[in-house]
Amino acid sequence: MRTSILPVIVLFFINSSFGQTGETPDKTGSPHFLLPKEAESAEQFPLKSTSAEINITGIIAAVSVKQTYKNEGKTAIEAIYVFPGSTRSAIHGLSMKIGERTIKAKISEREQARAEYQKAKDEGRTATLLEQHRPNVFQMNVSNILPGDVIEVELIYTELLEPAQGVYSFVYPAVVGPLYASKQNPAAEGEKWNENPYLKAGSPIPYLFNLSATLNSSIPIAGATCPSHATEIKFTGKQSAAIALKRTDEGNRDFIFNYKLQGNKIETGLFVFPGSTESYFLALVEPPANPVRSEATPREFVFILDVSGSMSGFPLDVAKKLIHGMIDGLTERDYFNILSFAGGSQVYSQTPVKATATEKQKGQAFVYRSVASGGTELLPALKTALTLPKEEGLSRSVVIATDGYITVEKECFELIQKYSSNANIHTFGIGSSVNRYLLEGMGKIGRGYHCVIANAGEAEKEAGKFRTYIELPLLTNIAVQFTDAPPIDLEPGTISDLLPGRPIVIAGKIEGAPRGKMTITALNGKSIFSKSFDYTNAVVSADYSALKQLWARKRIARLDEFKYLGKSEETKKQVTDLGLKYGLLTAYTSFLAEDTEVRNKGKQFVTVTQPLPLPENVSDMAVGYNATRSGLMTMSTKKMRVNEVTLEGSFSIPDVQPQFPGGEVAMRNFISKTMHYPEEAKALKIKGTVRIEFEVDLNGKLTNIRLRKGSHPLLDVEALRIAGLMPAWVPGSRAGTMRKMKVVMRVKFSL
Repeated sequence: MRTSILPVIVLFFINSSFGQTGETPDKTGSPHFLLPKEAESAEQFPLKSTSAEINITGIIAAVSVKQTYKNEGKTAIEAIYVFPGSTRSAIHGLSMKIGERTIKAKISEREQARAEYQKAKDEGRTATLLEQHRPNVFQMNVSNILPGDVIEVELIYTELLEPAQGVYSFVYPAVVGPLYASKQNPAAEGEKWNENPYLKAGSPIPYLFNLSATLNSSIPIAGATCPSHATEIKFTGKQSAAIALKRTDEGNRDFIFNYKLQGNKIETGLFVFPGSTESYFLALVEPPANPVRSEATPREFVFILDVSGSMSGFPLDVAKKLIHGMIDGLTERDYFNILSFAGGSQVYSQTPVKATATEKQKGQAFVYRSVASGGTELLPALKTALTLPKEEGLSRSVVIATDGYITVEKECFELIQKYSSNANIHTFGIGSSVNRYLLEGMGKIGRGYHCVIANAGEAEKEAGKFRTYIELPLLTNIAVQFTDAPPIDLEPGTISDLLPGRPIVIAGKIEGAPRGKMTITALNGKSIFSKSFDYTNAVVSADYSALKQLWARKRIARLDEFKYLGKSEETKKQVTDLGLKYGLLTAYTSFLAEDTEVRNKGKQFVTVTQPLPLPENVSDMAVGYNATRSGLMTMSTKKMRVNEVTLEGSFSIPDVQPQFPGGEVAMRNFISKTMHYPEEAKALKIKGTVRIEFEVDLNGKLTNIRLRKGSHPLLDVEALRIAGLMPAWVPGSRAGTMRKMKVVMRVKFSL
């Protein structure tokens, strides 16, 4: 007996023009610190603003971040706020301003700082504690915030900019993406921040996000751009520029500023910060102008595609196009395989397949059939990929396309360290606020390249660069030698193969004053590449004081952050000592600013947690289905029939409702061809009605697609998927003027 599957699609419109009469969009009142239910009222401690001042001089960025909070409630509170940072930042300063008083923080061992913070809190004193959860995720605790208090916390860090293809890129992370923790691999103790609440996807950011930057270079600037935000860029001279945001409501994605120098030059050379007992240097070596690229040998590629819920929409579309293009570029001498993963994983072939025209087409079809849903179980998928049978005699490259929203970064590092001796690992991150710690770490440990695509506009260009980068290295067997020099401590100790368009970057600590000569040698095809620096000709300046923090930061990353889990107590001690000596925030050192005045004499307070905005283009699927993600969903290939599409709603003044292009018949045909009833839902005889809500903007684009009322996760995900695939609609209007309108689509799944 044949089962008839007849979903019923009912559309009705609410709030037909925002800002007019009628139902208004959901108001979250966030981000703010909500008190627990047992509190007498919903006191708030809103984040009023986040602002950053960035000064880029040559290759070094100095950044000051100010966060302003205000307790607008009637109860004293302790505030907890999680926020992002750059994976390469050396955080070396913190201060807290209460009224007219500014309190400077001190660096201490983590446990000691936490104990002193707890003591200040218990005594009724205001204190600020800054701790590191991950190299790119931090937590701020502020105790005893009295009603009416305005608190300003300032964070200071420095960062080294390393160019690629002559382009310098500064990234200011604005939001922490949701990290997936599975039952098999839960978040580590002390990292439960990944359970922080999130605002709904597309919710307005109700605090000010502002940023300004200055750029000064020793080489004339050829051009500058900001692909992430609306900015005003002014050139104040041939070698200087100023950048400012045009809007203050775009704090839901990373700020990215790119600039090029004339002639595609890189600020190469030897830069030295002198000291009486220790000096620090940074050497940048430009790749050869006419590199020799030997004839390509046959290759084997393993493509790992993240199809979890957080990849829904733009990220998955870009990832598919990247892998499609890379498969296109393979020759019949090459081999490949594909693995897609979410809660479970699927492998294209149990053995590498030869890249014939037929196999390439089949592989590309496998990629495009993937649908975003479920959890982000990268760890088992990575192990499966790294242990797949290998084609003998070929160099293997593993390409991972993901947003990296997981909590098990170091477990992944350990896995790569264990299994990747015969492969290079390349990571391709897609999204407005990806987990750069994971992506950079896997690339570094896997001796590969990492790239991040933040928006659709740059996707094709950057994907092309990525493919070019990983084809062949330019320089191999890179070595550093010193002549007539004092003892020197280098970072990194060993240098990976040089990829196209990227300089060799070496930081070092010198005992005493710098002297002697440094020579870098490498293989360029079959010839020898050599570059020498004489310390007598180096650029020596006290303005390069940040070099000592940057050297220490590189050392800490190598010892602790990009290393697998098996660290000894000696490693922990080394990192702690470095943090204390150089005044740096680490996993084992924290900043504490504490007031001496007892301000909360009653010592009564409530602890509250700051909701986080979801990154731009990340759907609610990223945080709404963790508990039910058990494996990849297998969709039926059986086509659907839609038996009813109706429009409901009452409009008191002349309105034109948003409409699917071509009307109801076209919409019925689109859904009939696109929607599939989940096989697992059919097997379990799951049925029900799902309500999906979205907005149709002035261009007809569907935005803020989210679950209004769910039925079952399997059905909810399918309804969200179909809404996300819809083309642009015909916008609605009121009184002859186009308006943004909200639509609710009700989908009934029946067996």
